[in-house]
Formats: sequence, structure tokens, C-alpha cells
Amino acid sequence: MKQQQQRTSVNNDKTRHSRYLMAYGIGGYLLCFIADIILEYLPNGELDWKGKDDYELLKKVIEGATGERFALSGVLGLVSMIFVTLGLVGISEYINMYSKIASEIMLVGGVGSSVLSGGFHLICTIIPWIFVSFNFTKEAFEVKNKFYEDHSLILKINPIFYMLFCFTLLYVIVAGKTPLPRWACIFNIAFIFKALDYFEVNGASNIAGFIMSLGLFILTGIYSSKNKNNKKKE
Repeated sequence: MKQQQQRTSVNNDKTRHSRYLMAYGIGGYLLCFIADIILEYLPNGELDWKGKDDYELLKKVIEGATGERFALSGVLGLVSMIFVTLGLVGISEYINMYSKIASEIMLVGGVGSSVLSGGFHLICTIIPWIFVSFNFTKEAFEVKNKFYEDHSLILKINPIFYMLFCFTLLYVIVAGKTPLPRWACIFNIAFIFKALDYFEVNGASNIAGFIMSLGLFILTGIYSSKNKNNKKKE
């Protein structure tokens, strides 16, 4: 009986700590969303990455913006990824109580994806910074293209880490290995992102991460409380 109570107390402490870390993730995704707004919503219109290879279009949109603006976005984006990393570690820590192997996979996937996302955000801010700093010359346009191409491997590797995290989280919840209901699997950044991206919602990845983190933060609190109440009745 005492061992069971001690185990329950340890799990409750771990749940509280993991939810504490998840709260950082909520703030991190919100901060990254703000960084993206600073980056993309410019005085002359929205920065559309599909048109990054169109010199005249890119020049028209970016003219009027300062290099400091893009530098600020880059710094905020990197800082936000620190908090996002803590949030994903928190989710992994929660899963660790029910599946150590799944937790380790999620830890690798979560930390890997957030680190690479920080690099991705920095690339996206350096591209317009180069263009602005070199006065929108053709040479600057070519340099920023070369910079993007030379670092494009980051963009290709990043989804692999995200999928590791997302599909492992999906499996653990659907398999019923946690106290969470199986329908909680909808709070997964991969599904939410796909839905938002289908409707062409701006900032889909950050909104998806925010919803996932907030949803899991709330549900882990609710179902932890329910478990406590059930044990008191017993």
C-alpha cells in the first residue's frame, strides 16, 4: 500500500513538472508566431516565400523594411525555440511515465525538430536581411539565393524529426498507454498543421504547436485530477 502511494506521489510530481515545461512550449509557439508576423507582414505587403525567386516582386515587398526588423525577428525566433524545446521535452517527460522507449524517441524528435526549426527561422530572416543590407542589388539577390540553397538540407531534415515526435505521440495515446482518452490524439502538431495548411492559414505551424501544447497541458491536468479522485474513492 505504501509503495503504491509513493509511486502515485512520484507520478503526480512528474506530471506537475512535465506540465510546467509544457507551459513554456505554449509561450514559445506564441513568441515564434509574433516573430513570424514581424518577418512576413511588411509595410509594402506580405512576404510570400513562393515568390522569393522573383527579384522584382521581392524587392517591391521588402523595400521600406529595415535590416533591424529582420534581425529582431531572427533573435525572437531563436529564443522562442528554446521555450518550444522545453515544451516538447515536457511532453516527452510525461510520456516517460508510461513508455520509456516512446519517450526517448519523442525526446530525440522533439529536440531535433526545434533546433532545426531555429536554424530554419534564422535562414528565413537572413535572406531578406542580406537583400536589404546590400541595397536590393542583383548581386545581393544572387547571394541570398546561394545562401538558401547551401542551407536547404536543414529544411529537408527537419520534417523527419517532427514525424518521429508526432507519430510516436500518436501511437502512445491511441494505444491507451497513458491516462489520456484516445481522442486526445487530435492534439498533435502534424494533424493540426495539415488542417490549417489546407485552409491556407498563415502561421499554421506555430498555431498548431500552440494548440497541441495547450490541449495536452489542459488534458494532462484534468486526467491527473480524475485519477486522484478515483484513488480517494477506492
